[in-house]
Amino acid sequence: MGANNDVIANSGNYVFSTGYLTEDAGEDMARLARSKDVSRVAVITQQDEWSNIIGNAFSAEFEKQGGEVVLTDDVNFDVIDFRTFLTKAKNENVEGIYFPFIPGYIAPFAKQANELGLDVMLMTGDSMSQGEIDDAGEAINGTYFTSVDTDNLTGLITRYNEVYGEDPADPAFVSFGYHGVQMAIEAAQKDGLSNKDSLETTSIKGFDGNISFNDNNQAE
Repeated sequence: MGANNDVIANSGNYVFSTGYLTEDAGEDMARLARSKDVSRVAVITQQDEWSNIIGNAFSAEFEKQGGEVVLTDDVNFDVIDFRTFLTKAKNENVEGIYFPFIPGYIAPFAKQANELGLDVMLMTGDSMSQGEIDDAGEAINGTYFTSVDTDNLTGLITRYNEVYGEDPADPAFVSFGYHGVQMAIEAAQKDGLSNKDSLETTSIKGFDGNISFNDNNQAE
């Protein structure tokens, strides 16, 4: 699996995963908000596992850092009008709004917040893309989002380009799958061990460093 979080870690002894911890993005954003003296926030998530995990992580860390989450909501994907929530957030005098949405919903949210005159710190997750920025226009200015570091993945980008004739849209997520397959191949070459035991003792040198599974069968 190309993701890491507490849900996956507790899914069983035969589930292995590569990738960065999902919760880290929400926690990092919460600490950033508090470092900018944001003390009251609203959090809105979508009924999606990633959105819920990252949103809950943000809320927990924000409160741990002394902030207050004064308004929350969890909406279906058929919700595209967020003005009721935004109006409530405005009336609660929040200083920031965290909205970890999947692609296609970030731009409408930012534009509606701008139309209502909300002068708050808008924050979202690593689903932000250039398409969202283009669609939102000036309304997206000042929005903060988390992004997976790809500074060490130039070798993978070069390899990908050689095979497919273009750069990967998201090198970090390509690396999760690429390294996951590498781990499986390496483990399969071991004799006398079960697949589970082989994976638990496998280590490879990936594009962004050495990779091995920890006690939760996660390779971060």
